[in-house]
Amino acid sequence: MMLTFEIGDRGNEISVFTSNNEYKNKEGNEYTADSRSLLYNRKRILPAMGEFHYSRWEDDTWEEELRKMKTGGINIVATYLFWIHHEEKENEWNFSGRRDIRRFVLLCQKVGLQVFLRIGPWVHAEVRNGGFPDWVQRAKYYEPRTNDEGYLKAVEKYFNQLGKQLEGLMFKDGGPVIGVQLENEYGHVGGPKDPKIRYAHMKVLYALARKAGFLVPLYTATGWGYEEGMIEETLPVLGGYVDAPWDTTTTPMPASSNFLFIPYRNDASIGTNRSQTMEVINEKLKQYPFLTAELGTGLQVTSHRRPYASAQDIESNVVCMLGSGANLLGYYMYHGGINVEGQYTTLNEEQRIGGYTTLPIKSYDFEAPISECGKVNDSFGAIRKWNLFVQDFGKELAGMEVFLPKELPEGAEDMNTLRAAVRFDRGSGTGFLFINNHQRLRSMKKHDNEAIRILWQGKRYELRIGTVLEDTVYVYQFRLGKEKGLLEAAPGNILCRLGKRMVVYGDNQETEEIPLRQTDTYIYLGRGTADRTARFSDGLYITRHKDSIILEYEEHKELITSHEEEIVHILSPDGKSLMRRFVVEPVYVEAVFKEIATASDPEGKLLYREYIIEIDPACREKKVHNLYLHIIYEGDRAEIYEDGKLLDDWYTTGADWFVNIRRFGYPSELVLRIYDSFNTIPCTFGQEVYYELPVRKGCLLKYISMVPEYNIRL
Repeated sequence: MMLTFEIGDRGNEISVFTSNNEYKNKEGNEYTADSRSLLYNRKRILPAMGEFHYSRWEDDTWEEELRKMKTGGINIVATYLFWIHHEEKENEWNFSGRRDIRRFVLLCQKVGLQVFLRIGPWVHAEVRNGGFPDWVQRAKYYEPRTNDEGYLKAVEKYFNQLGKQLEGLMFKDGGPVIGVQLENEYGHVGGPKDPKIRYAHMKVLYALARKAGFLVPLYTATGWGYEEGMIEETLPVLGGYVDAPWDTTTTPMPASSNFLFIPYRNDASIGTNRSQTMEVINEKLKQYPFLTAELGTGLQVTSHRRPYASAQDIESNVVCMLGSGANLLGYYMYHGGINVEGQYTTLNEEQRIGGYTTLPIKSYDFEAPISECGKVNDSFGAIRKWNLFVQDFGKELAGMEVFLPKELPEGAEDMNTLRAAVRFDRGSGTGFLFINNHQRLRSMKKHDNEAIRILWQGKRYELRIGTVLEDTVYVYQFRLGKEKGLLEAAPGNILCRLGKRMVVYGDNQETEEIPLRQTDTYIYLGRGTADRTARFSDGLYITRHKDSIILEYEEHKELITSHEEEIVHILSPDGKSLMRRFVVEPVYVEAVFKEIATASDPEGKLLYREYIIEIDPACREKKVHNLYLHIIYEGDRAEIYEDGKLLDDWYTTGADWFVNIRRFGYPSELVLRIYDSFNTIPCTFGQEVYYELPVRKGCLLKYISMVPEYNIRL
């Protein structure tokens, strides 16, 4: 089969977006935007932005986690600021410890990351009241999320407090804060129905934020559906998830269109529109660059839905967004965590207090590339490839138009038609071909002898692709050849550049030979090897294990691994290859458990079992970087306590549970409570639970072990 892409005679016009005067910092650098992309010093950029909620992680290890994000290819850290975390009771302010936003932003700057603050005041993020303190949520004399005088006074006071904490850290002052998002999902999850009222309220929030000191180059607002109400000063940010844990059903979702290359920038599963067609929405969004803030890199499970996002699901979603024209990869969540302790209540979203869904009291794992316990998942390496790609080719890609083939799939359930898109620059005659041959929870067809044809300026150009494997994505860079109407293309998927050479990878999954081979122009890797490749200033570092990670500090690098032996291959820009083998003295920590209690309902049905877990107290003296308690159990959910205090919890998905023991001070005794599979949390959507992975129902602790993590200075 041959796909045909036709390039029209005229390109899309580019309009300039201007909204404020805080473009430049003291060195004269500036961030701006036009209708195609973000720009830095008037040059196009395509950054990778990862969401990490500072108050959902321990402040003493913030820097380490930020360095993990940087190793993953992240340029910008996005974070919600939760009002309820800072003013749980009116006029009682808390910016200490895990709530110290100033210290967090300063650490981002130290690590070399820019910051995008999502200040709300309403944010959602599966936190209690969407982030509102109870005294705001239950106010009797004003309506939140409106221009009611009482509400605006409370917001102004809150914004002013945030402004004081962050004084001097805006981009114009030499700080890392380049952008601010106002509100969240306004008009889709709460808020007035009248778009004129929403518009007026967003205008006031914008003014209050600026008055409080949030003078930044970029302001955004979520643009789900692009309903009227978007103000001129904000850029819309969009999203797309591979499933919908918030959906009311307890059955598999229909095939998602997020695995197609489509011109529409609105994910219907996260935002519905009350009055406009998708065509109208898309035309309005073309006024702005295609920016994402919630490109789902996982899923936060709920009491009634437990989907599981695979690394391939996540990677394919990213590729489809890139191929469809996205010029900011905004990952939500990139780093999981656990909810901070509330002084008066728990701080999770729950239906019993008016929340849309019910989530764990503590866990906000989100199946993120970096999990709630700090371990990296398979998705970390899978999407790092694309972060490295946009670091080196984003400047070119961000200016390119999107073209779809004449032979389009009939829809998301079409498993036979090849899914592809081209981003093309008319001036240079160069472009990128994106292919996705994966559909979540479906089986795609393998394609042989594939090719593409580009029609432009009366000429025909062809490129032979060859085999396209199922459950695989591809990107090829090409340029229009001068002879025989051929497209000249890079010989494989592009990873990044190293010195003067391009690093590409093929379909070889794993290999002992790293790299497969080198030439004066290219370095060839296997696909599985590319997932394990990080880049630093002195070259590529390739670990043997996917869950090992290398962090770069000012004067050294550190290898963090759970393996007693790790091999790191280092490829330098001058073509030299070095293999380093690291062996650590094994550390064994004993942990045993026994059942101590059960509870049943009046009819005799088992509600839960409790176990005591005893951990060798000598673990505090062991030479380890971290310890994880690995738990396998049967049941609907589980909770861990120390001296009656809830430390962490987990909703069963079928995946193993790892608990970060270091964050709790290496306790020697814990109590684990497992709830029977029939004992589900009351839910307005019904008591059935949807599990995507195989789950054996019951109420039983099957297995525990202690997994050490080592830190090796390179």
